[in-house]
Amino acid sequence: MNSNNDQQLPQRRGTGAHSALAITRFAPAFIAGLLLSDLASASMQSAFAAADTAGDARPLVFQGCLIYTNHLVPSHDTKRFEFSFERSGCTWRIKSGSELRRIGYMESGFDGTNIYSFTYWNTEPVEQVRAKSNLSYFVTGEIRPHLVPDSDLVWSRHIWFALMPYSCPPMVTLQACDLVTGAKVITNCNRIMFPSFYRLGSYVTNAVVWSEGNDVLDDGTVVALAPPFDKGFTNLTFASSVVEWPVSNIEAPRAFEYHVFGPIGKEPTPLWSLYGRVTNVLIESEFNPLPEIVDKTYVIDSRSAYLGAKKIIHYIATDRWLQPGDLEFKKLIDSGISAAGVSRRRVLVRCLVLAFAAGGLVAVFSILVYRRNAAPNIESTGQDFSPGEH
Repeated sequence: MNSNNDQQLPQRRGTGAHSALAITRFAPAFIAGLLLSDLASASMQSAFAAADTAGDARPLVFQGCLIYTNHLVPSHDTKRFEFSFERSGCTWRIKSGSELRRIGYMESGFDGTNIYSFTYWNTEPVEQVRAKSNLSYFVTGEIRPHLVPDSDLVWSRHIWFALMPYSCPPMVTLQACDLVTGAKVITNCNRIMFPSFYRLGSYVTNAVVWSEGNDVLDDGTVVALAPPFDKGFTNLTFASSVVEWPVSNIEAPRAFEYHVFGPIGKEPTPLWSLYGRVTNVLIESEFNPLPEIVDKTYVIDSRSAYLGAKKIIHYIATDRWLQPGDLEFKKLIDSGISAAGVSRRRVLVRCLVLAFAAGGLVAVFSILVYRRNAAPNIESTGQDFSPGEH
């Protein structure tokens, strides 16, 4: 952001960024303070629905960019993403990745019950791929009865957490592990999150995720980490600044950042950082939470399992998502088979291979966290993406 833009945002409302490394050194005292304040506010959870930011049903659009840095590699690998986050009340839609709809471009949306999402897998320009008559599809989509966005290649979950008011029920259901690991389903979470807010029920301005000092294996076995981490350590810190946007005359985040640490060496070691900058906030006249399908999309629809079908249904959509009231959807529910005649197993394998080719999977980083023994040097990503004072 240039100086002119910064001058248009003079009233900084958030608490600002803490020094992430400093927090790791006095985490118990810091967390104790947060815990006391959160215990005091816990009795007011019923008042969350009255928070002005969540009660505002006007469709808002947040435009911005993300910078991700992997501290585990000597080059401090950095990736940049553009994003758009739209919300009305507690429903939302996220667009992130390549604006040219190449491999890695993703959209997802929440209609209050289900999350709709799709990913593009074409390595060629989308116009060239559309012209090929031998391709059944090059986009994969999914519908799931779920509340929290996936931890995906374009950091949808972390965008959502930073820009969604905490009064929305899905925010309250978020587990501390959801911000650290990339798993879709976490049955044994061994971490605790301590959030603080700009205003009760409004945006989270600071959060600490505290590891309890152990690792939970797939079979549920709890294994203590090596000292000194067996006593617990700060696993993640989050900070955000809220400002008054003069154009839309609303208070909303301007910048946010995440820092994740791992049990490496003698103290928590930085693993990755994510810096977000909101460049514009707009008020829209209308809003549709469902991502718009414009190319042939192979859809895996998990809603069928909740509607009496014995199998998850699959179909190819050309211009819209099927809804339970559609005749085609009812036929698929009754038959319980794929209308496209394409094996789900084949599709999932293809998606997995392409996802690894795209790189940046959070699951890969999670493996590196617990296997790498050398701590890298730390470099600053730049003040332009920090929610602290500029």
